[in-house]
Formats: sequence, structure tokens, C-alpha cells
Amino acid sequence: MSEIMDHSKQIDGQQRTGTGPDAGADTDTDKGTLSRRKFLTAIGGLGAVVATGGLLFNNPQLASAKKNSENSINTENVIYLNSVADIQTLDLSTLTDGQQFSVRCFHPNTTIGGGIFYLNKTRAKSAHNGGTIVSTTVPWNGTVAGLPGFLNGTGETNPTGSGCLVRLYGERITSHMFGARGNSTDDDTTAIQAAINVGIPLYFPEGTYLLKLSQSITLAGGPTVCSLIARDKMNLLGAGIGKTIFKLKDNESTDSSPKYFNIIAGNTVINNLYVEGITFDVNGANNKISPNRSSGSYYAFNCAGIFISGTVATSGSDARLYNSKITNCEFINSPGVTCIATGQQESPGVISNNVEISFCRFYNNGIDSSDHSSVYMWGDSINVHDCVFDHPTVSTGIAGPVVAAELHGSENFFTNNIVNNYAQGVWISGNQKTPSRGISVTGNSFTVSWFGVGLFSINPIGLGTSDVLIGNNRIYIIAGEILNPGMGFPKTAVFLNMQDGGGDRMTVTGNQLYCTDRSSNIAVLVSAAAGGYMRDTLISDNLVNGFCRGICVGLGALGSAYNTTIKSNTICNLQRTTNLPATVGIHVSGTQGGVILSSNDIGGGTGTTDQGIFIGGATGALEFLHFEGNRVDASASSSIEDSIIVTGRRSGEQALTFTALPAQSTWKKGDSVTLASPIQAGTAPNKYMIVGWQRITNGTANVLNTDWLERRVLTGN
Repeated sequence: MSEIMDHSKQIDGQQRTGTGPDAGADTDTDKGTLSRRKFLTAIGGLGAVVATGGLLFNNPQLASAKKNSENSINTENVIYLNSVADIQTLDLSTLTDGQQFSVRCFHPNTTIGGGIFYLNKTRAKSAHNGGTIVSTTVPWNGTVAGLPGFLNGTGETNPTGSGCLVRLYGERITSHMFGARGNSTDDDTTAIQAAINVGIPLYFPEGTYLLKLSQSITLAGGPTVCSLIARDKMNLLGAGIGKTIFKLKDNESTDSSPKYFNIIAGNTVINNLYVEGITFDVNGANNKISPNRSSGSYYAFNCAGIFISGTVATSGSDARLYNSKITNCEFINSPGVTCIATGQQESPGVISNNVEISFCRFYNNGIDSSDHSSVYMWGDSINVHDCVFDHPTVSTGIAGPVVAAELHGSENFFTNNIVNNYAQGVWISGNQKTPSRGISVTGNSFTVSWFGVGLFSINPIGLGTSDVLIGNNRIYIIAGEILNPGMGFPKTAVFLNMQDGGGDRMTVTGNQLYCTDRSSNIAVLVSAAAGGYMRDTLISDNLVNGFCRGICVGLGALGSAYNTTIKSNTICNLQRTTNLPATVGIHVSGTQGGVILSSNDIGGGTGTTDQGIFIGGATGALEFLHFEGNRVDASASSSIEDSIIVTGRRSGEQALTFTALPAQSTWKKGDSVTLASPIQAGTAPNKYMIVGWQRITNGTANVLNTDWLERRVLTGN
């Protein structure tokens, strides 16, 4: 647009300074100059041009026109051309600078891609791009086959010369202005890339734009191919989901030649990317990547719609997105790992920041792979909201999607999304640069066959995760076979396990957790491997329905969970499974830190509560235990089993209630405990009730009348 405005200022300047035959007058002249009135008239018609990709005019009035050639008519003010191919018929020596041209279409015998041009005799021919700047000496015969050469300026007969036609346009240009046809037949790759390279916001009218994997690019994982290469400030607007379609051509990747590929790829720092209203159809059914699938072997190739990846070592920069938005788009039929990646690096590097992905649809992805994460959120302040992630059948973890999103960074949000028939909802993880903090997964609906929300921490991304909120989600664990050998852990709605590094301040609250699967399952797990830990975890006000095991801490893990609070949860309709014939509402075992259990309600529904609360295990030990106000259904086979050693202090009525003299834990002089079922002793008239014991020594010994004295209450009979 700067080219146009510069020209406009030049003309306005001539009128103000008295140059030209009609100095000071805003009137048209017959000298060929573009007056302000003509310029504004031309600009005024651009709305229709942008909306349709062509000109909305009837045949020009030819009564007084002089016909100069077969394809051009010179009226008093405007030269009309049938197509962009006819620009090569012009003889600039006979024309005046500023002459207007009205071009009906881009390709001969079509109705799209035309527009209004003006002649700039000083414009270098080397600026030719075939769409907004056209040199009259770049040959093109109007064929689709010859279009790539024309757009690239191939065959320019006067490369150091000047004289071009410059297109007038509004805030956006259309893909049709660079020869894209969107007819689901012709290859539009070169035309779209040429339009992107101009750097002007680009509109794609309704149509199916076929793309080839014709470009090479080196990403973090190595050399690969793509259809289009992203650039800084790339701005793409389509007519809407299902209306503007970028579709990969058939057999770009085959069993005989499987490719690691993406539709749009970038390996640089990209600011202000904006994409809206486009369907990205990777056409995975006709672009296979796993030739050995019949033997159960699948490749994990990236096959994304938009993929940003690269490091200083691979591409010269840490590739990433800044201040970018992808909205109202659709990503379908990917055979491989990813649909959108905001960045990907195989070593520590600067990561993306401030990216929004909203109101998008992801459907039928990961269909020829052993792994698939629809959105790879590599960066900070990435917000994925109001999207739908769907698959036509329940995913087994192979040849179907694994996880909707991976959150690798700080202040990342996954909010108000719907995930259906995936194996997993989200992974919360780190990156190789910094710990991850301030992550929110809220208001989502997950219908999944393996995990709902989970922590993922392995070297080299185990730098720590903290301040995580998992709240107000609906998580449905459904029946479905898991075939991926890497997904052998029991089905779990909320998986809070740190393999490496630390997990601090996790809050799981207000969620509705349902399970209809009858294999091994867990509603919420808090644990850590030997190389990790969990600290300050809050699990509160959740509804747990249909699981075999409700809320578990430890469960055989070698690491520790410090200061875990489990309160005000409702755990109901516990269901036995084929692998676990006994149900348990709350389970705490292993060497852990302190645990608070309060006001939980366990039991009810059509299920069976075999054990309400278990706190113990052969190696069980806690630093402190606060245990009170928990209700277990009266029908439970075992209401509460508390056999754990507490090295610090116990508090709360249920933590201080035993069925016999305490045989474990550390005590201090003055501690008082209660006997669960008081015993009447003595003889009339001096009978008494033994209601508990009073501690008279410090330590771990538990000898009656040495460390403990009975607390007795006279009955009076």
C-alpha cells in the first residue's frame, strides 16, 4: 500500500504546486496522470475486488473507444485488459506514467484475480512478484504450468530496467491475485507462497487450494519438506471452516517414500502471525507415513498444519511465535504427530510467548502414527480455549490421537475445550529452558480412554512444575483398549506424578470425574518417582464416580509427596474391576510427608465400597497426619485402616482413634487417643469403660502402664 500512497502524494503535490495544465483543480486530464478523483474512485471499488478476487463490472462502453489490439481497449482514461497475461502485450513507450488499467481476471477465460493497476515507469522490474507488481517484460502464456516461472520472474528480458504495473488494493490482497485458483484441481502452492512472500494480509476466497510438498526446510529435528514457509507477520484470512480449504495433494507421502512433512512450516522468529477461517486438510488417508503398520510398527513423524521449529544450531535461530493468533480454523486428517506447534527445540533455547489458539476444530488426526498431540504448546503465555478435539472412534493410542495438547511453559492456559475419543486430554510439562509455573486447565470436557490431565517430566525437561490449577473440568474415562506399549499405566483421570524434578503447589478442585471402564483405574494419583517429588498438593471438592480406586497418594512410588491435603471430596459408586476386585476410596501408602484428610464422603451409589480409607503399608511413614470428619458408607467391608507410622504428630479425631493400644507412630507426653469401641471392665458396683489411653512418655515405645495409661470412665453399675 505504501507504493500507492507514495504515488498519491506525488500527484497531490503536483496539483498543489501548480504543475500540470490544470494546476489546483481536482479534475481529470487527458495527459494520463492519475488525479485524486480517479485515484479515490479506483480505491472506492476495491471492496468488491477484495471480496471476490476479481472485478465486478459489465463489459465497458465501447461506442467511442479506439481498439488498439485484440485484448486491450484504450478509452479516454482507462485501458481494459482481459487477463494478467495480456500485460505482456503493452508497449510502455506509448503510455504515460500513472495510466490506469482495469484487468478483468488473472488467468485467461476466468473471472477471478483481476483488479485495478496503474503504470509506474520508475518501478524497478526486479521488484516483479506477479501479483501486486508486474513487469511487462516477464513472459507468460497464461497457462497454469507457466505460472511458477512468471511469479518468480523467470525469463525477464530487461532485468535491470524499470517500468511495472502496480496493483491498487485495500488492507488485504487475495490469493487469486497471484494466480491461485482454489478449484480443487490445480496446484496452488507456488501462487500462495508468492502471495505470502509479499508480506501483505492475504484473503482466501471460498475454495479448495491443493498443495504439494515442494519446499525444503530444516527444523529442529532435521531436514524436512513442506508446502508453504511461514514468514514474520504472516496474515491469512479464509472464508471460514469448510469453505476455505488447504488440502495436501494425494500421494505426497507414500509407503514407498514416507516423509516427515508439514503444510506450513517456519524455522525463524515469527511475530504477529494471524490465521483465521481456514481448514487444513492434511489428507492423511492418501499420505501415509508408516509402511510397517501391519506389523504394529508406526512412525512418529510430524505432519502438522502449522509447525514452527528450529534452534540456533539447526536453522540459525530459536524458532518461535510471538504475539500470534490462530482462530476459527480446522485441522483434520493428519497422519502424524502434530496439528499446531508453536515451537519445538531439541536443546535449551528461547521459547514462544503470547500465542492464542481459539475456536478451532481438530478432527481425525494421528491416523498413521504411534503418537499424536494436536497442539504442542512450546512457550509461555499460550492460551488454547474454546476448541473442539474430536476423533470418530475411541483412540487406542496408535493410529489415532494420543493427547489434545502438551503445555510446555509458564502461564499457559487450556480452557473451555471439548476433547472427545482421544487417549488423553492434556500433558502438563516443562521445557529445556526454565521451570513451568502458573498453568491452568479449567472448564474443559474430556472424554478419553486413558488419562485426563497428567504431569509429564523426564530429562531434559524435568526442570520443575509449580502453581498448577486443574479445576472445574468434566473428565470421563471410557472403556477402550489401549494398544500403545508406552501407555501401560492404569487409566487415570488426574495423574500427578513427577518422574524428574519437583511438582509444587498443585490444586485439583471442583472437577467431576467419571469412569465407565472396568479395567484398572484411578481417579486421582499423587506420587513421584525416585528422581522427583510432589509438594503442597490440594485435592478438594471433587466428585469421583465409578472408579475402582478414588484418590491415591504414593501407591508404590519411590519418591515422596509432601504436604498433601485431601478434603471435601465425594467418592461414590466405587466399582470393582477385572484387575482389582477390591475397591478403595482413599489410599495413602509409602514414605510420604504430611497428609491432611478431612470431610471426605465415601460410599453410596450402585457400586461396592470394600475399603473406605487405607493409610499404611509395609513401608508407610508420614511426617504428620491430620485426619478428621471423613464419612465412610456403613456397608463398607473395611471402613478405615490406619496402620501408618507418623514420625511427627497426629491430630484430628480420626487420627487419634484406634481399635487397640497404639502400636506405631511417635508420641509426646500428654497425647491422648481414643478407643474406637470402648470396653467395659471391672466388677459391680465399680465397673468402668476403657475409652482410650493417655501418653506418659515421649518416643515410639508403646507399652501399657509404661508409656500409656488407660483412660477410664466410671459407669456407676
